[in-house]
Amino acid sequence: MRTVIIFPPSIFLKRDYDRFQIDFLKKYFVVKVLDFTPFVNKAFWELHKDKAFICENYFQIKNKEDFMNLKDNLKSSVIIDHLCDKNTNWAKEILKKLDCTFVQMDVNLIPESSSGLFYKIKKLTNIKYIISRVLNFLKFQFNFIKARSFIPDILIVGGLAAKKRSVKRIIHAHSMDYDHYINLKKKNIQKKNNKPYAVFLDEDMPNHSDYLLYGIESPINEKVYYVELFNFFKKFEKHTGLKIKFAAHPKTDKKKINSYLDNIDVVYGKTAETVLDSKIALLHCSTSISFPVLLEKPIYFLTSNSLKGSWIGNRITNFSKNIDGNLINISNNLNNQIDLKKIFKYNKKKYIEYKNQYLKYPDTSDLPLWKLLKDEFTSKKNV
Repeated sequence: MRTVIIFPPSIFLKRDYDRFQIDFLKKYFVVKVLDFTPFVNKAFWELHKDKAFICENYFQIKNKEDFMNLKDNLKSSVIIDHLCDKNTNWAKEILKKLDCTFVQMDVNLIPESSSGLFYKIKKLTNIKYIISRVLNFLKFQFNFIKARSFIPDILIVGGLAAKKRSVKRIIHAHSMDYDHYINLKKKNIQKKNNKPYAVFLDEDMPNHSDYLLYGIESPINEKVYYVELFNFFKKFEKHTGLKIKFAAHPKTDKKKINSYLDNIDVVYGKTAETVLDSKIALLHCSTSISFPVLLEKPIYFLTSNSLKGSWIGNRITNFSKNIDGNLINISNNLNNQIDLKKIFKYNKKKYIEYKNQYLKYPDTSDLPLWKLLKDEFTSKKNV
């Protein structure tokens, strides 16, 4: 059996094990996971290493020696490369020389937007802070560009918005969320006769672990965020008659949100299913926007005075423009922002455009992403 090596984008979680369909891949390949997180960001690793999912053939790469001890057993492997860090390009170059085939996935696409960083800088007077923020921003951009300079052999793209790159082969496909959507349809899950509700798609806005991983400042103070959000939820429920269900992000700290969100139904690990039964979706700029788009739910985008003044403010606005969605400033009076006569309306044409751009390349197969990959490397021409 051929070996498939997974390079996860960050600490390897149980969520990664599931979404990378490792149990499925193990039927056809020897699957190994090389987690470079302790090598590329030691501080982040020390804070979150207890979350790592230890499975069969999982290896932590803490230094170059750890990798060099493994490399001779990786010859002619297929590398599923989700790792976007220039500090690992040396390892990828070694594997290239060992006749490994690199596959990168440009499938979980979202609308691009200009960073709100410079908008915020214009309003600052603290020169040291300005310099620090600019340097962090430039460092992040440089790291990303250098990492992307490594050219894979195969690129799997999940929509028209994928960046054009010169590779040997491009496979047109769809996002991982689209796979989840197809599974929902196959299971033919019937909508439950619940009381009507709106779902909030959480993205751990104040505390997302990626901020530390990539050296990005949190866009908002935790207490400010949750207090304002909870007050909005109460007003929204009263104004619309719809209860709120809080679909928690996988990395959100359960204890923290429970301490702020009193009497709110918090749902874990069932985002797509919760969207399926909802009447309306509320979000900022979460990648899980894919589910209300695919399931054709009206979407309301939430911003606030604090978020508008942060680097993420432009992104939220751009998301709403992409689907002609409703943008609500939760710092302002709610009654003037939601027209109850039009509350369930949405722009179907914009939803189709969003799907083609970011969720599924037009006129492509509905076969699961990982089956497409399996077929690529088990067909006779590639054996």
